[in-house]
Amino acid sequence: LKRTVFTLHNSWNVFKTRNQFLNIFVMLLSSKVCTCGKSSQESLPKLINYFVGRKTKPVVNGFDNRRIDRVASNNVVRNHFDLNSKIKIVYVGALTDTKNQIALLKTLNYANIEGEIIFLGDGINKQSLIDYSKKISSSIKICFKGCVSRDETIEHMLEADVFISLSKGEGLPIAVLEAMYCGCFMILSTIPPHNEVSPPSERCMYVDSANEKEITNSLNYVASNLEKLKEQRYLSKKYSIECFGLDNMLNGYMEVYKLLHAKHDRG
Repeated sequence: LKRTVFTLHNSWNVFKTRNQFLNIFVMLLSSKVCTCGKSSQESLPKLINYFVGRKTKPVVNGFDNRRIDRVASNNVVRNHFDLNSKIKIVYVGALTDTKNQIALLKTLNYANIEGEIIFLGDGINKQSLIDYSKKISSSIKICFKGCVSRDETIEHMLEADVFISLSKGEGLPIAVLEAMYCGCFMILSTIPPHNEVSPPSERCMYVDSANEKEITNSLNYVASNLEKLKEQRYLSKKYSIECFGLDNMLNGYMEVYKLLHAKHDRG
């Protein structure tokens, strides 16, 4: 471990207590600790940061745009959404309390929208979410597809109009970065990792995930401005590459390993 770089790929509050203790143990013994973004680093409790802060460095997560480009150029076109759906929404993440899919379902009967929502992911809340979705207006089609491949997830994002995450906690979410590159309009909860991503203002609305009115208003905004939002899909693509491209992340880790290697050579 004295020659090891340990990466913390989440915000501290998301880890279970057992895993927090295990992380502390490894972080203390590792030569260097990288966090997947500044928000992840800032989530460390003061006491832990006192012991590991000097050897901690944020290396912001990156996404593989080449993979998305390859999926987008695939000649086999598959429609995952109903062709008649007015608004196509995708929500990616494990079906858990942390990912907070229920916050979206609770607002749907108050929003003035017609369309389709596809939830990708599986988890302990699946059945309760399916049961709740049966209470939703028939003008909104809701589908739980479970776990799918990364390529298929990207296919959904390329087809969707809107990507929603009302998560209560994240590291620096790759799915958000990928959806931004795919051109989805974003509705995101106001948590530090989402704020760190900070998509162009024309392509994102931040909401308090506990505030049903804010979530409802964001959905109504999409419904009222859908055509304009479709025309603006390109706006977030350049930004996502410049700030969160895979090469940025790899270069960041390369610098960490070079410094570590030089340190041990001197030793």
